[in-house]
Amino acid sequence: MSYPMDRALMEPRRRSIDLVVVHYTALGAPMSRALMTQWERELDCLECSTTGLVERRRCRLCKGTGKVDLQRMGPRSAHYLIAKEGVVEQLAPQNMVTYHSGHSRWKGRGQVNQRSIGIELENYGPLDIVGNQLRTWVGQAVYADALPFQDEDGYWWERYPEVQLAALRSLAEEINSSYPDVTWVGHEEIRRGKRDPGPAFPWDELRRSVF
Repeated sequence: MSYPMDRALMEPRRRSIDLVVVHYTALGAPMSRALMTQWERELDCLECSTTGLVERRRCRLCKGTGKVDLQRMGPRSAHYLIAKEGVVEQLAPQNMVTYHSGHSRWKGRGQVNQRSIGIELENYGPLDIVGNQLRTWVGQAVYADALPFQDEDGYWWERYPEVQLAALRSLAEEINSSYPDVTWVGHEEIRRGKRDPGPAFPWDELRRSVF
């Protein structure tokens, strides 16, 4: 099986897998896929130049240039990307390390990338209130029919669609069958300052049913 990820964004695994780390992308699936599979100097900004979801002059990702400097941002990659529509794409084989957790620790142990599978869920995370609208950090408007999630402190987050969560459950069953002793964690649990997958992610229900 071939995988779309550039070899510069992965390396051979030297430790056994004991963790699965769940993230949100903080970007749309097309831009996230490009960032996690290509290692070039610049990429077109798919948040504004292709999708049209954000006016270029207002796009906070490319700052109106229409280009994203990958090497300035640093390498980021994961094994799986799950789009809002429930499409699951495997970007790298499980026997390779991807760069999704940074300098993280779990129960006092580091080298999380070396011993984990990374899953990215298409989701922008926290939403900003701009006038009478909710917007993603990139600048895309979020409408009421998207049913954003409000946490206990009154902040708004993009909700995870049920079709996306169903795809995650199916993938989790496959991973758990291959690695019965694996532990599922959020990026926020293993690295200080991270918030993903955030309060809109239904940890309690998923841990009861599949994790």
